[in-house]
Amino acid sequence: MCEAEVFLSLDGGRTIYMRLTESRNPTLQYFDWTVPSTPTNEAVLDIRFGCLNLYAETASPQVQSAFVISPLN
Repeated sequence: MCEAEVFLSLDGGRTIYMRLTESRNPTLQYFDWTVPSTPTNEAVLDIRFGCLNLYAETASPQVQSAFVISPLN
């Protein structure tokens, strides 16, 4: 019973701003989401993975893939 979740950080992975997905099958390699209106130069996805009673859920901030969320004009 393994699962994955994706979270959004606005400060380079130091804290979590919001959860982007519910618990999901880790073999799914995509998801759709609406980017929030929260301008930042340090947005990072934190992809968490775990397996019930086998592998504790582990945070994995993707700091090497930081991105910008620009303000609305």
